[in-house]
Amino acid sequence: MKINSLRIAPGFPGLEDHQQIQILVVNLCEDVMIGGESSFCKLLNRLNDHSVKKVGDQEPHYVYIKFITQNDPLNLKFANLQVYRRIFAVIGVAFLNDDDNIKETYDKYENLKKSCDEDALVDNRLLIFGGNKEKINGENLREIIYYENFKDTQTFNYDIQGLLKNVIIILQSKRLEDINEVKRCPLLSGEEKYQVGLDKQSKNYKKKCIGRLKKQIGDLHMLLGLPSQAVDIYNIAIENLKSANDLLWLAAAYEGLAVASYYALIGNEPLYEGKKSTVQRNHTINNFDTKNIDGTYKNFKKHSRRNSDEFTKNISTTFDEKIKLKGFLKNIGKLTIGNKGGFIDIPSIMDKFILSIENFERFSYSAKIEYQCVIKAASLLFWEHDFIKCEAFLREHIGKYLDDSFVTFNNFEKSSICVDCANIFKEMNFMRKHAFFSRLAVLFRLHVSDEEPRTENDYKYVYPLLYNTLTGYGIQLKSPLDINKKKFNLNISGPSQIQVKAIQEVFMSSLRGGLVHSSIRHLCFLLQNYYDLLDQKAIDSMLDELKKLTSKLQDKHNLNQIIQLDYCNVLIPAVQWTKFPTVIDIELKPLKHNLDINIITKRGSYGDIFIYSPFQQGHNNVKIYWSVDCYSTVTLKIINCFHFELTVTNLILLVDGCDFESIPIKLHLPPTIKGQQQTIIDVDMQGFPHSEGTLKFIGYSCEVLGVKNVVKFDNEQFIKTIRVLPKLPILEVDTTLEKQLLKEENHFETQTEVTLFSGQKFNHTITITNTSDTINIRNIRIKIQQPKISGGPQLISILENFNKDFILLPKTSKDFKISIYGIDPTTAPENTTETFPVSSLFSKHISDNNFSIVSSTNNLLFSEIDEQQISHDLIPYIGRLLNSTIKITYAADLENDNNEIYERTYSIGIAIKIIPAITISNWHVLSGEDASTRYIVLDVNNLTDYDAELNYLHNKQLSVQAKDTCRVLLLCSCCGEISPFAFSHASQRPSFHMQKEEIEKLRRILEDHVSNHLNIKWSIPKLNINGNVPVGSLLSSVSCLKQLVVPLLTVTLSINMKPYTSEDDIIVYIGDIVTFNITLLVSTKASFNFSGTISLLCFHDLQNGEEHIYVPESLISIGSLVVPFNVQPQQSDGLLRIVFKKDFRFMFRYEGIYKVKPNIFLNKCNNIEEQKLLQSAEKEFFISTASFNVTTKGTK
Repeated sequence: MKINSLRIAPGFPGLEDHQQIQILVVNLCEDVMIGGESSFCKLLNRLNDHSVKKVGDQEPHYVYIKFITQNDPLNLKFANLQVYRRIFAVIGVAFLNDDDNIKETYDKYENLKKSCDEDALVDNRLLIFGGNKEKINGENLREIIYYENFKDTQTFNYDIQGLLKNVIIILQSKRLEDINEVKRCPLLSGEEKYQVGLDKQSKNYKKKCIGRLKKQIGDLHMLLGLPSQAVDIYNIAIENLKSANDLLWLAAAYEGLAVASYYALIGNEPLYEGKKSTVQRNHTINNFDTKNIDGTYKNFKKHSRRNSDEFTKNISTTFDEKIKLKGFLKNIGKLTIGNKGGFIDIPSIMDKFILSIENFERFSYSAKIEYQCVIKAASLLFWEHDFIKCEAFLREHIGKYLDDSFVTFNNFEKSSICVDCANIFKEMNFMRKHAFFSRLAVLFRLHVSDEEPRTENDYKYVYPLLYNTLTGYGIQLKSPLDINKKKFNLNISGPSQIQVKAIQEVFMSSLRGGLVHSSIRHLCFLLQNYYDLLDQKAIDSMLDELKKLTSKLQDKHNLNQIIQLDYCNVLIPAVQWTKFPTVIDIELKPLKHNLDINIITKRGSYGDIFIYSPFQQGHNNVKIYWSVDCYSTVTLKIINCFHFELTVTNLILLVDGCDFESIPIKLHLPPTIKGQQQTIIDVDMQGFPHSEGTLKFIGYSCEVLGVKNVVKFDNEQFIKTIRVLPKLPILEVDTTLEKQLLKEENHFETQTEVTLFSGQKFNHTITITNTSDTINIRNIRIKIQQPKISGGPQLISILENFNKDFILLPKTSKDFKISIYGIDPTTAPENTTETFPVSSLFSKHISDNNFSIVSSTNNLLFSEIDEQQISHDLIPYIGRLLNSTIKITYAADLENDNNEIYERTYSIGIAIKIIPAITISNWHVLSGEDASTRYIVLDVNNLTDYDAELNYLHNKQLSVQAKDTCRVLLLCSCCGEISPFAFSHASQRPSFHMQKEEIEKLRRILEDHVSNHLNIKWSIPKLNINGNVPVGSLLSSVSCLKQLVVPLLTVTLSINMKPYTSEDDIIVYIGDIVTFNITLLVSTKASFNFSGTISLLCFHDLQNGEEHIYVPESLISIGSLVVPFNVQPQQSDGLLRIVFKKDFRFMFRYEGIYKVKPNIFLNKCNNIEEQKLLQSAEKEFFISTASFNVTTKGTK
């Protein structure tokens, strides 16, 4: 049964000493270890369960037993003066074997009893465990208790209770002895020689004897738990001792009276450990532990003493309630004792202690018990929480014991006095006072003469004293790694320079005391917390000392382990070296690109709801996931604050939540040069998670400067959390493409390269393999990121794709084929984005002579854009490197509770180098053989150093010399699938994106229509290569392809009854009549009526982009100048139908070169929509122009 005592520290003089019956327990033989623990220690623990005994039924009181293992000589000397110092029983313990001599055990047991005061011994026991039972004999068999072994002790509690019962009964009988007749006089040890010649029949001598006997009876009452009755007896003893002038015993009586009064005030009931609440004692209870007139005890309620920890708790009363309570206790806070009506309160109890101390001062040989009385008086003030008076009392009475002139105590005893005072101030939370007396105790302890040098044991003794002073200077001693206790402030407050000196003193005491681990721990604490305050010389000295200490150890000193010094019961907390090295940031890295995971729910959601905000642009909010058994990386940003290169070994990460195998690494961190910026080193820490769940990185561990350092992050910004997914399948990819060595910062798992000439086409195979042993792969998708081609074949095309339901089983493979086509490298775009500017609707091709391509019509939608502002590709014809990516996305065939799909993507980078071979530099669209055909004229360049041969229109061949250009004429029919109003409708779409899509749709129709006519094959015999001429630049030109659409109106010409199909000049004379036959054709797609007029225009064409000069005066018309026409919608086969034919006659008046062109003017329609269509279609009319060279007669 363990209780809270009124004792400040173990071995400390306490008030409860007066009510504890001492029993000496000694091990007489060699101890036996059971389960790594001493059997004797276990026996003591079992005996301590009997430390409190309840006596009496009607009016119970408590008797306290104190089991001790050694006797104090001071107690033996003053056993008669203060009865509580006596040994009332002896328990000998012997652990025997069958071969042990039991007679030796008997002799030791008898000698043990003789070493004590045999007259004071009440009863004794010899406990024998093991041995031969038959050999047990002797005179005192009653005192011998035999047990077969330590475990088989079923009657142990009964036997001990029997011993305690005998002791209590005998003490009860002694306290009831009649002492009115003086039969003996208690004497101190050695006092007999002073009794010679005394008149023992004198009245003074009788009072002296009665007073001493009464004092001993009072002590017995205290030991038996009757403090109230003891008060009356002590008062009687004091009266007699005063009369007899027996001052030493009077001092002891005053001390007993003070202690008995205090216990009468607070009660004798024990307070068990763990009891949270205490009963508020009532100071108005009268006649405590007294009897009524008829001899019966009064019925009252016992009150337990206060809990020693209660003063740390706040009283939940208001300020006014505290004031009222204080006044109430001041008036009635006294206890009526006995029939004399005396009142006892705390001040009167302190007066009794002071009287006791004053009388003890008269005798030099009682200085030790005088000092113990002072400590007990201070303890009373301490338990009453009157800390101010307690400190003043100690300051008044302790000083004389520490004075150099007080030679009764040696330096060791003065050191013990300082330790006792330090313990009291520590319990009162007077930490500066505690530090002062602890350091004073060290000075007394180490103050030796020159002939007696200080030993290692001296420093071991003073080390805990100095170590415990650190809290007085604001230094925290609690381990920051203790997560089981409440979080506290780790900041060190107080004067830093004093703290450094205090820690250095502790370090020196541990160093000289041979405590290597403690010395290392204090050095590391100094460097961690005070590095910025130390000068370079001091730092170098500490590092040298640290190196010497660590070299003495076989194993690395672990800063994370708490050091326990058993000899002094000191626990040195762990230290975290967060400065050496200093981690300023931690970053979780995603897995490799082919291992990176994207989580998709089966509902099709890709995570959180997306809300667009322009403020989020540029921020990467992609979540990072890891997978079991995947190579993972964490980046630490580390700084070395030392001026020398720091070597860090076995650096690993500390995690929580999942199994994680961190790969240890070794670092050599560069030094920090004074005056320069510190170098930040990025350290990639690798590891493998081996279980799924939430993985939390809580710190790191390393070995640095000879010690093992464990750091657990307390900054929430450093504690990173990541989700670890289950083990997923990995796709392995092989290809027939030529692989390229990976370069730094390459984001592709496989980098390949291809070199080909423009127009060439190659097929390749890509093989994918499921490397997993158990998990299927499904939902395989292939996506190609490549430069966007506005026309013609794509750079890379997939020849065979995967079925949606295809599943790749474990350890199986699958092939798919791709084709790579050499596009014109001079027209490939710069980026691979899908969006393109308005200018991409036009041709981006520029000829060698940098002349712009002039179309016969203007662009319908973007006519306002200046062609000079269009960005063109001006890369020289020396080859082009185009980058493309094939991304293979696949999902793991796994079922999980969250309905999630885990996807990965494998990327193949392809660097395609296209060498220009046979390309197109320029093109024109001219009138064809009739109104429904057009001639496409291509300027074909041979950019190689070898002659090439062209094959087109199935059977036509043409040779092109090296670095030369040839012209190829291709006849192409117009496209009848597109209405002449189609591009007008596209321009009226409500958004640019819709306009772009509609125009691209029309462009693709025209591309499909004309691509078969543009199939020009080339071959270079010397290189044994062949291919097709890339016409993607032409096919991407909307302005060019629009000319292949049948316009609303087409005008064809015949001059003098001959069709005019070329652009050559017709030579005529001045005055010759020219018959200009006009045929007007309308598209069969026209669906409404419209009308207009046709006239002739004559002008000079100055070329070079200059405006035309109209010269109507040079033309003399014969007949009608303007001819009207009317178009009615009709059903007709073919692309065009003839509206009418008309002959114009004219002659030229002057010499020169003239252009004559029919001019069509349309009348306004009543329908607004039809009028808009006519206005847009008017720009696309295909009208031929005739050229005339007019001369005078005789010059032809």
